Amino acid sequence: MPAFSRSAVLRTLALSLAPLKPPPAHSSAPEGTVLPLMLCGGAYCVDYRVDGQSFRAVADTGSPFLLVDGTCDGRGARSSPWGCYRGAGRSSGLEDTTERFGGQDVDIQWRVGALVLGVMSVPDATFGVVRGYASGGAGQGGDGATFLGLAK
Repeated sequence: MPAFSRSAVLRTLALSLAPLKPPPAHSSAPEGTVLPLMLCGGAYCVDYRVDGQSFRAVADTGSPFLLVDGTCDGRGARSSPWGCYRGAGRSSGLEDTTERFGGQDVDIQWRVGALVLGVMSVPDATFGVVRGYASGGAGQGGDGATFLGLAK
């Protein structure tokens, strides 16, 4: 049986206990993106696209939600400065909810669609379609603005 020196055994043991670093993760999506902010009223807004449709929303640093306005029909009955979501979108598997924004209760239908935010593209982003205002409509407790949540 071969003899091992104490220092050789300790070196081998130390190497076997050294933390292993995993290989770096590769992603096709950028780690971040730079977006121009536009002043809209007393807030800052960003432009984005969902399912090929253009929207503007208030940049909300306290919310994780991405919302689009689905209360307008695009035929002049009620237009929206925030964009108007047309279509049903794809099911997210989530139940519809009522969320509270700016003092008003907002009925949200959760969908999945393609999000484009600057140069970043997310093919299966979960987003909320505003379907109604439980507190009586846009303008009660807010102006019906949609939000792009930046909190994770």
